[in-house]
Amino acid sequence: MPREHAIRNMLENTKLFEIQLHEFLGRDYEGSGLDKAIFPKAESLVGKDGSFIIYRLTGSPMWGNLKESIEVISGYASDVFAATPGKATFDWIVQAVSWIESLNASVARLDSGDTKSRLVIHCAQARRLLSEGETILLAVPDDLRQTLSKHKIYVSTNKEGKMKVKSKKGGAHHAVGVTVIRWCPLLFDSLKADCLRLAEWERSLGSLADSFMKFCRQPPGNHETLLMEYHRFYDEISFFLDEVLDLVSESVCFSSSFSA
Repeated sequence: MPREHAIRNMLENTKLFEIQLHEFLGRDYEGSGLDKAIFPKAESLVGKDGSFIIYRLTGSPMWGNLKESIEVISGYASDVFAATPGKATFDWIVQAVSWIESLNASVARLDSGDTKSRLVIHCAQARRLLSEGETILLAVPDDLRQTLSKHKIYVSTNKEGKMKVKSKKGGAHHAVGVTVIRWCPLLFDSLKADCLRLAEWERSLGSLADSFMKFCRQPPGNHETLLMEYHRFYDEISFFLDEVLDLVSESVCFSSSFSA
């Protein structure tokens, strides 16, 4: 019967999908360039060595393997019509990977007019990505938590907007799917920290601008005092202009290349 045949096919595709998902989450990556280094602290998208930390993930051989795995699993997932816990888990991972790709693609080169240029993320894009990250990464479905816990991966979120991912003993800590999940809170918290620093910079600059306007409206006074005040404002504004270059940016030579 056609209907019975369709149901059998759906069940078979669901079984194949679950097998692929298990490999994705439960089998350690065995390809080249396995990254076992300690994760950087989520203080900024720019690491202590001056490079964008996201490239450590998206520039790795594992990232290519991740994209290939998602493409293969998606072929099975498209034929899984039931809302299974595994399907919900995979759909969430695909969303998270898409968010990471958007963050990676937002990095652009800013020419500074000298021998160097900078890799930067525009403030409007950073804030948009932060908002999207809150929607995706902090709304973790229960199905995903349950599915990941079977693979010794524990995901939690709190009211303060923090996502935590922990791999327990016995799990595949370096599985392709696990690696990308572990990167999610690191990248999100780093972006959030950079956006908060930028907001504080904007508030401080606004306060300085108000002070300068009040100074300009004052009646003329002693020439030397005025000159000293002008120099003080000049130094402070120069400091702010220099500081903004360090907000979500990386110095690179014009001759160097970077991948997005």
